[in-house]
Amino acid sequence: MSGKWARIGSGAATGFVAGFFAGSPGMAQEPGSGEAAIEEVVVTGSRLEARDGYEAVTPVTVVDSERLGRAAPTNLADALNQLPQFRESRTERSNNLLSFDTPQAGNNLNLRGVGPIRSLILLDGRRVPPTSFVGTVDVNTLPQMLVERVEIVTAGASAVYGADAVSGVVNYVLDTDFQGLKTFAQLGQSGEGDADTYRLGIAGGTALQDDRMHLLFSAERVDSDGVPELSDRPYWEPSWLTVGDGTAANPYRREQGVRFNNINNGGLILTGPLAGQMFTPSGDLAPFDPGTPTASDGFSIGGDGTRWPSHSLTGTLRSDALFGRLSYDFSPEVTGFVQAAYGDSRNTYSAHPNFTFGPDITIFSGNPFLPAAAQDVLTDTGTENFGMDRLHVDMGFIDNIVDNESVNVTAGLNGSLWEDWEWNAHYTRASVDMDSQTTNHLQNVNFAAALDAVLDASDNIVCRITLTNPGLRDDCVPINVFGEGAPSAEAIAYVNGIQMYEVENDLDEIQFDVTGSPFSSWAGPVAVAVGASYREQSIHQTSNSDPANPVDSTGVRGVPTNLRFLAANNGVADGSYDTTELFTEFAVPLLADQAFADSLEFNGAFRYVDYSSFGQEEAWKVGLVYQATEDLRFRFTKSQDIRSPTLFDLFAGRSVGIAGIFDVHTGVASITTTEGGGNPTLQPEEGETLTFGVGYRPDWLPGFSVSMDYYDLEITGIISTVSGTAMIQVCHDSGHTDPLCDLIERPFPITDTSPANFPTSVSEVPINLGFLQTDGVDLEVAYTSESGVWDVRAIINYVRSHVLNNGLGGEDHEHAGVLGDPGSGGPSIPEWSGVLSATWQSGPWTLYAQERFIDSMSRIGGNIPDAVFSDGSDGASSVFYTDMTIEYALPTEYEAELFLSVNNVFDEDPPLLPPINYNPGVQYPTALSVYDTVGRFFTVGARLNFF
Repeated sequence: MSGKWARIGSGAATGFVAGFFAGSPGMAQEPGSGEAAIEEVVVTGSRLEARDGYEAVTPVTVVDSERLGRAAPTNLADALNQLPQFRESRTERSNNLLSFDTPQAGNNLNLRGVGPIRSLILLDGRRVPPTSFVGTVDVNTLPQMLVERVEIVTAGASAVYGADAVSGVVNYVLDTDFQGLKTFAQLGQSGEGDADTYRLGIAGGTALQDDRMHLLFSAERVDSDGVPELSDRPYWEPSWLTVGDGTAANPYRREQGVRFNNINNGGLILTGPLAGQMFTPSGDLAPFDPGTPTASDGFSIGGDGTRWPSHSLTGTLRSDALFGRLSYDFSPEVTGFVQAAYGDSRNTYSAHPNFTFGPDITIFSGNPFLPAAAQDVLTDTGTENFGMDRLHVDMGFIDNIVDNESVNVTAGLNGSLWEDWEWNAHYTRASVDMDSQTTNHLQNVNFAAALDAVLDASDNIVCRITLTNPGLRDDCVPINVFGEGAPSAEAIAYVNGIQMYEVENDLDEIQFDVTGSPFSSWAGPVAVAVGASYREQSIHQTSNSDPANPVDSTGVRGVPTNLRFLAANNGVADGSYDTTELFTEFAVPLLADQAFADSLEFNGAFRYVDYSSFGQEEAWKVGLVYQATEDLRFRFTKSQDIRSPTLFDLFAGRSVGIAGIFDVHTGVASITTTEGGGNPTLQPEEGETLTFGVGYRPDWLPGFSVSMDYYDLEITGIISTVSGTAMIQVCHDSGHTDPLCDLIERPFPITDTSPANFPTSVSEVPINLGFLQTDGVDLEVAYTSESGVWDVRAIINYVRSHVLNNGLGGEDHEHAGVLGDPGSGGPSIPEWSGVLSATWQSGPWTLYAQERFIDSMSRIGGNIPDAVFSDGSDGASSVFYTDMTIEYALPTEYEAELFLSVNNVFDEDPPLLPPINYNPGVQYPTALSVYDTVGRFFTVGARLNFF
């Protein structure tokens, strides 16, 4: 076998594209020679030992850290997310900043757009424990300065690496042999003068005791201010909305300056003789002008309704990562190591103000803050109280602080038994602590007590409860909510509180495996790997708003609910399970050095998994690698994979909040109570993956290579949460016989279709429901000139289909080429996307240029099939982003360089995609997970290395 194909190494194997991003494919530049030299590249894909002539059966893409740093100097994950294999990843720029009941922070990679939880993250081939309470890994916490390359297995790999590798594996490979000291410092800022970012780091390595001991360490800090306001970017002002119902008579169409017509900032009266009146900023009564209807319920243009105030577009980030590793050669046959990683990421963002919808404000007659004209009407009509809605912009925004702290310690031994056998053993202890604080969160009982204001004997305005039930709430401060700006600072401090909850995840894992060649066939050595692992995981959740412990509301009138906070309340939880896994992998050469085949090899893997909570599962993989000629190779794989429910899926504490739903049974769209939490009856998801591909690396064009792989991934029993509106629709369509009906609470029997029978609560807990299928083609082309001056790369992905079925009896929804709605969700999957990059090096100068392409997408399809749009609002045209980096190596005895990077050089604005009939101004009107909302971004920095 020619050396131009990268060979496998202990515990790893190469794919077609090994080395595509690590210089030339299988080639490296000899220092000072100006000529390309053969380099052995060892990459992920298998646990089998190194053997001549073996190549990975599973598609693998390799990206070196140097190239990633040029593509996106902010962090490695930002550069990875530019590759078309990653879609819908969660980053600081795409996380849902309105979610404060399950806040998520960090950078979670998402292969194929099927969910970050279905991509397995590895560090040097070992599973990285979750760094978030929902089970995902924030890859920003990994030691980025010591990463040599990142390897991406773009197919199911559960049989080889364990559960959760349904869509593939992302393996961060460290340079564990690094010696020397390297540092860097960089500053970044957007072209708008915001999103200020700095990044600092230092890493070192040294050999001791005649090279038998090796010490490695790194420390990194990233700090970003984010974009504090939606209004700091185009489109947000005035508020945009796509209105209509998608029919020919009332097509979807864009409108700007849209307002809510059922709530305002000073208070809108909804019930009683004053209904339809509002309170002006001065506190006076005035008729409420609902504005010009938009043909969508709840929204108008103009009028006195509220316009949602601006909040954070991207949150702030402060991330710290510490890493240390000590390895020691006890003998030529045995090496041991211990390593520890500490990560802490802190995200802060402003979500939105409190609001009371429903109505949730009850005003009693005799309230001294009421204007005389209003009180006269109540007195004359004998009205005891009325209901009111209000957006509390004058009471402060709900601000979130999410802190994820993780500690991961691994100790291991590895060695050789005989000439052809090697063994590995390791133990990992990990702990993750998520601390969430939500400030300015409206407290239900305090708010109701403060609203119920009266005059005492001295004509002082006080809370009624201080007179009727002295000693219960003597600290109560009466609040005036009649008119924007009316509440006092003291009253705001009393009614608002800080919601806090904490989730701790712990993991203990031990694994042992052996690899070797027991015998040879007629075509070469047979390779075998066998091993076992045992893993224990636990979750512990605490909260100051546990719904199981409602607040005492004795003596308080008008309390909408005894839950502590208005918008979200999180319960407590404890749970654990353990997993035992047995696995094997083997490679059997079938042909070698034949006229029609250089080689043919069969690869198989099997994993048996025993869960203490839900029984036994199996994962397997079979594949073939056919080397037709020295230049041409074909491969095929078929696998069955599993994704285990996370601890949070199973055991999360009961949470209660509010959400808007449309109830088809009563015809009412309003706010109801939602209940969430874990579901201990969940079962693992199952995935099946098929791949076949071809790779070509010709002798007649040194430095050139091309590969193309077809993939087909299907996942069944998807763990998901059904929205209240969807749940109600399914129940209604089934004639109220579907099991989901049990999750809907109503005040009266189901035969009652009056508005009074609107649901009082819906339970939105995770269930095994639904189906996902996606297939497409990956194409990768690379060329490196023999001189090493030029290096050109192209990665292209075509998605033929991306089908989702929520399992609720509806049709399959095709999302390939379809935009997910910014308001109601759904993935945004372009049919075509790609990255083309070129690097030019000459003397001390290096110039890197990259072009990113995102295909046009339609809004017709997915969750809104057969819709009718007007005035160009039915999709987004193709988008191109240009990135450039220039580096200059200083003439010093050390390796020192200065660099300037510009991402989105031409400041391409994202397409305007207003949400469809969903809260104008609340979401920035584009697909955050697809398009760049920050704009042109400059980074300048310096690197200094000592060897």
